[in-house]
Amino acid sequence: MPKNGNPATIKSARKAMYFVLFILSILVLVFSTSVIKRVAGSFGSMEWVEVSADLKNASIEEQRGGKSSTSGFRYSYFTPNITYEYSYAGIRYTGNRVSWQKTYDDSDMLNKAQEFKLKFKHKKPIVIYVNPDNHAESIVYREVNWHHMRTVLIVCIVLW
Repeated sequence: MPKNGNPATIKSARKAMYFVLFILSILVLVFSTSVIKRVAGSFGSMEWVEVSADLKNASIEEQRGGKSSTSGFRYSYFTPNITYEYSYAGIRYTGNRVSWQKTYDDSDMLNKAQEFKLKFKHKKPIVIYVNPDNHAESIVYREVNWHHMRTVLIVCIVLW
């Protein structure tokens, strides 16, 4: 027959369980907010106007990660850092938003950063999207980056 546990032990175990559930709920909320922001931004900008812009600055921003425990190699992650100018309704504007959320990685965003640097070097224009209701608001990539969303969605599902 199972023994009844000490009431004090049961009470402390419940408190620990509630604390873990509280932390998991906060993590789900944070990750869900990230997903909602990216998806809502993408769908909300579908009616934005395509405009040509001139790059005024293009560089690659690096974020250094921790060292690998097996190889001792330190990982680096990258994102484009750009400034561009565009005209809309006869007025010049400056923008710097690349995507809905600043994302660092060692593949997709690094390739985009290198592409911006090459276009800046050769003075080639880029295509941006401008909010017709607020001309000062613009973005280069308005679509959802599913490469990054996959990870966030997996974490949300696991935490739920």
